[in-house]
Amino acid sequence: MAFKISLKDIKKGGFTRKAQIMYKDQEGFIYGTLKKIDLVESIDEDKIKSKNKNLAKDEVIREHLRFSFEFKTIDESIMKISNLTGTVFNKEPVNIKFKSRGNKILENIYNVLTHTCLSLGLLKKEELDLYDDELNIIMEERLSNYNDREQNKLIRIKCKLKETPDLKKQIDEYTIEVIKELPKVS
Repeated sequence: MAFKISLKDIKKGGFTRKAQIMYKDQEGFIYGTLKKIDLVESIDEDKIKSKNKNLAKDEVIREHLRFSFEFKTIDESIMKISNLTGTVFNKEPVNIKFKSRGNKILENIYNVLTHTCLSLGLLKKEELDLYDDELNIIMEERLSNYNDREQNKLIRIKCKLKETPDLKKQIDEYTIEVIKELPKVS
């Protein structure tokens, strides 16, 4: 006996829901707000899978900063996307060579944390010249104080999305631009 279902049997609010589609402008930019910055921990699966099984707990835990954004969809709902970064700033940009056809080289690239903080205006390039401890104290204070901001003082951005290898949507940190206000979705 085959199971048959007809569309009239499906009630609104049941197991189906409307797809969330983010508002994009003609250039492919999406618009949102940085809501929160957290320090989170995760387990480093690569270290667990390594041959050395006698690792201490603190050797397999990795700390990340999570930048949580909210983006408006075309139906005026909200879609949340978070980007994870490391916790170390790099003071000098590096040249990165990608393994692809043509071996594309990107010059003067900061790591994700440094670039994200520079793009969001949380860090100035000249502050990268500070002694490590000074920079860490300044940035720790700025990042932890961000979550206490009033709603109208939160950073608004436009950026593009990229897909991760596991097909999740993630903010392309190299396209982040701070904007004064979000456009009206129509």
